[in-house]
Amino acid sequence: GLLDYWGVLKRRRGVIYLCLATVVLATLVGSFLITPLYRSTVTAQIERQNPDILNVRDLASADYSFASYADFYQTQYKILASNAVARKTVERLGLVSHPLFARGDSAPSLYRRLRALLPGTAAKIPADPVDRAATKLLSKLEIAPIRNSHLVRVSWVSPDPMLSAEIANSVLDSYIAFSLEAGYKTSDQASEFLVDQVASLKREISQLETKLQGYG
Repeated sequence: GLLDYWGVLKRRRGVIYLCLATVVLATLVGSFLITPLYRSTVTAQIERQNPDILNVRDLASADYSFASYADFYQTQYKILASNAVARKTVERLGLVSHPLFARGDSAPSLYRRLRALLPGTAAKIPADPVDRAATKLLSKLEIAPIRNSHLVRVSWVSPDPMLSAEIANSVLDSYIAFSLEAGYKTSDQASEFLVDQVASLKREISQLETKLQGYG
């Protein structure tokens, strides 16, 4: 019964104390040897905006369904974690020369080393130093949308708290710059389209005036 178990524990208490002390000692040593990591998080609000220039066909074909609404935000989250935004961040902060990015992965994990032994599964290392730094940045980037809101958390983890804060903020700045550039391109394309339409209408009006004069 329980008394028998208790008797066994009492007789083996020396072994139990030794195991407990070993676990505590190993935990203490591990806590001193492990490099502390710092997570910096920035919260941003993303709003869906309709294009400023729409013709009647665009208005008729605009999709305001929930699926389209959800797709828009999923697209924005993908852009936040895209290589284009990561490259902008690397160039903005000059991370190519930063020691944390320059040294690369000095100690690959056991899984990576075993995977590298298999044919055709060796990891491809980008030749461009900016691409290498961008890949390393994305490996520690966390994008976490907040449910039932338009908010998203952008986090980056590293042993350097200042670097974590700089990269988290810069990723958001790079995303904003990327979105503005995309908006400018759209506006330029819309302007060119309108100029072409005006020129086409002028030609049609000129042709109609010529026909009217002929009829007159």
